[in-house]
Amino acid sequence: MSSPIASIQGGPIKERVRQLKWEVLRGPKKDGYRHFMLKEISYIHAEGYAAGEMKHGPLALVDERMPVVCIALRDSVYEKMISNIQEVKARKGKVIAVATQGDEEIKKYADHCLFIPPIREEFSPILAALPLQLLAYQIAIKRGCHVDQPRNLAKSVTVE
Repeated sequence: MSSPIASIQGGPIKERVRQLKWEVLRGPKKDGYRHFMLKEISYIHAEGYAAGEMKHGPLALVDERMPVVCIALRDSVYEKMISNIQEVKARKGKVIAVATQGDEEIKKYADHCLFIPPIREEFSPILAALPLQLLAYQIAIKRGCHVDQPRNLAKSVTVE
C-alpha cells in the first residue's frame, strides 16, 4: 500500500488531493490512518469509522463514557455528520468536533470544538489532521506517555 503523501505524485493534483481526502477521512479498507496517532502515542484503543458506517455497529458502543471525535466541516457531507452527532448525543456520548471556524451550528451539538479556518473541500483533510494530531499529543502528555519514543514502535515499515 502506498502512503497518502506518495499518492499525490504523478497525476492531476485535484484528483490526487481527492484521493488523499478519501484516505485521511475514510482510510483504506484494510488499515486506516484515522486513529493511528492516538493509539501510537497514548496507548488508548481507538477506531476510526466513516460517518456512513456508524450505524452498522459502532453506535451500539456509545454511552456517557465514550468520547467520539468527529470531523464536521462545512462541506458536502456536513448535514450527514450533524445527523451522526445527534445519534451520538442521543446515547449520551461526548462529542469533540473538528469544525470550520465561524460555524455556530456545531456548537449546539458538540461538547467541545476544535476549529480550523475555512478551506476548499479538497484540501480539508490536510488541515483537519492538525488538530487531531495535537489532540493525540495532548492526551498522551496528560497520561504521562513518552511521546518522543513510543513503546513497541517499529523503526521501519515493510511492505509485503
